[in-house]
Amino acid sequence: MSSDYPTCLAGVARICINPNLPVSLAGYFHDRVADRVRDDLGADVLVLENGGRRVALVSCDLISITDELQGWVLERVGEELGLAPEAVLISASHTHTAPELRVRDVFPRRQDFLDELPERIAQALREAVAALAPATIHAGQSQAKSFSFNRLNRLKDGSEVFGRANPELVAGPAGPVDPSVQTLAVYGPDRKVRAVVVNFACHPDIIGGGRADFVSADWPGEMRRCLQAVYGV
Repeated sequence: MSSDYPTCLAGVARICINPNLPVSLAGYFHDRVADRVRDDLGADVLVLENGGRRVALVSCDLISITDELQGWVLERVGEELGLAPEAVLISASHTHTAPELRVRDVFPRRQDFLDELPERIAQALREAVAALAPATIHAGQSQAKSFSFNRLNRLKDGSEVFGRANPELVAGPAGPVDPSVQTLAVYGPDRKVRAVVVNFACHPDIIGGGRADFVSADWPGEMRRCLQAVYGV
């Protein structure tokens, strides 16, 4: 890494957001109850600062992010940390083995999880800001062609069906697959990787299925552990 690259300030943090058990899992049309944790759920935070302006990327091992959750987090730390609402992106990995946040008729929510989650994310943001230090950012792109598929099938009669279908009737997928993998790597002055941001389009519903009885970050969690093993981040 050349010292000629422009630098900014970057701070990273991670916090565990495991719920108390048992807990209803989001992502299916029937209620699935987890009574154990297979692997930890987390909120990963990257804060960047340049020219006095800060932005924050927050990735949570959840099915979705509600407007209420975003608002609760910003109420706690927006002004405190100098983060404008438009400068904070809180996203969900979309894992299907995490607690339900939305109001759904058949899925009970754990109020204690809803009460604790905003403060946990806010604390991770505080830790990331406290860790701000000189860094350089490098963007990359590659392809992973063998990991995902389109779940919408076109049948030989021209009709389309979602999900499983008789292979003898299927002509092929009814739409494209995006195999691109985009990355941002954050390096410190010591040329060591401090964080990696990954974007890849693949539904995180790999290990749970309709009978899941555990909490898990699904494949994004496995990918994160691989990156941690290689880069120590």
